[in-house]
Amino acid sequence: MGSLADIRVLEFASQYGAYAGKMFADLSADVIHIEPPEGDPTRFVWPFYKDKPDREGSLKYLYHNTSKRGLVLDITRSEGQEVFLKLVKTSDIVIESFNPGFMESLGLGYYIVL
Repeated sequence: MGSLADIRVLEFASQYGAYAGKMFADLSADVIHIEPPEGDPTRFVWPFYKDKPDREGSLKYLYHNTSKRGLVLDITRSEGQEVFLKLVKTSDIVIESFNPGFMESLGLGYYIVL
């Protein structure tokens, strides 16, 4: 067990937030990486394993998401928002990297998830 084994992190972020989540995962935190139905954009970023483009083979994606659990969630739909809020209640840290105001526009802003 690592130093953060009792911490749960909910990560819904681009590559920079994903790197923050990776640091928590490397310290044994339980990190749940959430990606949209179309897939995390870094799944399509070069370089790829054996230079063969594949949504499961982006080395950048694999590097950022090692030791994390994954979940596909559409937070633009009410069902996805319900699941997101349930996960927030059981998490110690939430990492998100959307443009300012995006989460608020969905009713999932800071004061709602606090």
